[in-house]
Amino acid sequence: MNRFLLHIIFLFLAQNIFGQQNLVPNGSFEEYTECPTSNELNNGQFERAVGWFRPTQSTPDFIHRCSNGIVSVPSNFMGYQEPYHGNGYANVFMAEWDDEGEYVAFEYIRTTLKVPLKPCVKYRFSMYVSLANRSTHGVGMIGALFTEENDFTQTETAL
Repeated sequence: MNRFLLHIIFLFLAQNIFGQQNLVPNGSFEEYTECPTSNELNNGQFERAVGWFRPTQSTPDFIHRCSNGIVSVPSNFMGYQEPYHGNGYANVFMAEWDDEGEYVAFEYIRTTLKVPLKPCVKYRFSMYVSLANRSTHGVGMIGALFTEENDFTQTETAL
């Protein structure tokens, strides 16, 4: 199976122009309920990062220095990557195709901001992204969605 993967290192800096308050809880994936132990599909490993969850049936990975297995920092199942800040990050497949070249899935991660965004206020958002060593390709666009909707509908995007 041909997989496209990026290590996503989220250090969110959504901030009000008048203050430097980080609105994203656990943006560096420092807090956890348990150390991740594997990258097995749909086994709740990602949800061990406090405040984060999967909005779809996708299977992002929680990578952390406290682990001594295939989801450890800096060496893990996708290569070698130090976090931009702290001891953890998320590992997300940006696109995946099956052996016949058919689109299979994207992976998404989600959290709730500490306080709602206000209209007519300027905010800054940034994230740090690294292409995994074992990736064969990269993607041209990565984004973030800020919404009040609880529904998340996975949409197909042309790559």
